[in-house]
Amino acid sequence: MNGRPFPTRSSPPWNGTCCWPISRKPPPHGSAWGGMPAFPTRRRFSSCRTEWVGCSDTGTRALQQKRETAFRPQLLKTKRCETMSSKLKPNEVTPGDAPVPLAIELAGRWGRLRPLDAAGDAAQLYLLSHDEHTHATWVDMKVGPFATERAFAEQVAVLVADPKRAFFAVDGPDGGPLGWLCLMEARPAHHVVELGYVLYTPPLQRTRLATEALYLILRHVFDDLGYRRLEWTCTSTNQRSRKAADRLGFVYEGMLRESLFLKGKPRDICMYSMLSSEWPARRAAFEAWLDPANFRDGRQIWSLTEIRSAAGHDPGEPADPPLPV
Repeated sequence: MNGRPFPTRSSPPWNGTCCWPISRKPPPHGSAWGGMPAFPTRRRFSSCRTEWVGCSDTGTRALQQKRETAFRPQLLKTKRCETMSSKLKPNEVTPGDAPVPLAIELAGRWGRLRPLDAAGDAAQLYLLSHDEHTHATWVDMKVGPFATERAFAEQVAVLVADPKRAFFAVDGPDGGPLGWLCLMEARPAHHVVELGYVLYTPPLQRTRLATEALYLILRHVFDDLGYRRLEWTCTSTNQRSRKAADRLGFVYEGMLRESLFLKGKPRDICMYSMLSSEWPARRAAFEAWLDPANFRDGRQIWSLTEIRSAAGHDPGEPADPPLPV
């Protein structure tokens, strides 16, 4: 047996233990080693655990503990989890979680998106957003308008410094900022993020770049970051934002009554969303609308809503109450 001599009457079996080899039949009681107590027997509880009964030898108890520990299921599971964790690289996202949005450069045909620079962009954005249209620009924003450029720059610095928000500056063809977009309220474990804090100054409004900037941010959220749901919220009185959500293909989900206290008044919040399953059709409509062939003398031939309707992917009329007059 593996090079070990079979025990005799004059020598106890295997290094002084009182356990007879499993493959051998134990001798009759009292016939081995002269007056030895009852021979220990074993009781098998499972395929991986054996308990020795009637044996007080220290070596046997150690063998029993070793067997129980080696086959303990929870230890095997812990070992597998540690192995998976050890394979993750530094700064790698835990499997199942989406990346936290960060402001990066996204290039388009008529402009680009880049990280908003509070120090370098505040001066031009202040001039463009504080003119005869100041009230219309800031009436539905959580902040603003601002009395001085310095106050505006300080507020922009606070917004950009928030790690839970990723602010993108919208640069025109000349490279100067014309507005900004923000990805915020991210829930990476659920693959949900919100698009908000949209500031479009008058020179950016109703231009191809205005639509292209939103296309770039949507493509980044769904194609690059792999999010499942993009939310769009606005107050019920923000007619421009609600029309923009409908035009872009967001689906109206309902109203949260007086869920926001904004500038001294309770406001109702309208909820819109777009899902990753809807994005391929929306992306095709965006790309068809942004195609230079869709424009003649600087004017669109087909609207974005008409393109989606022609393809059969229009979300339909929103089921919300009429807009206030």
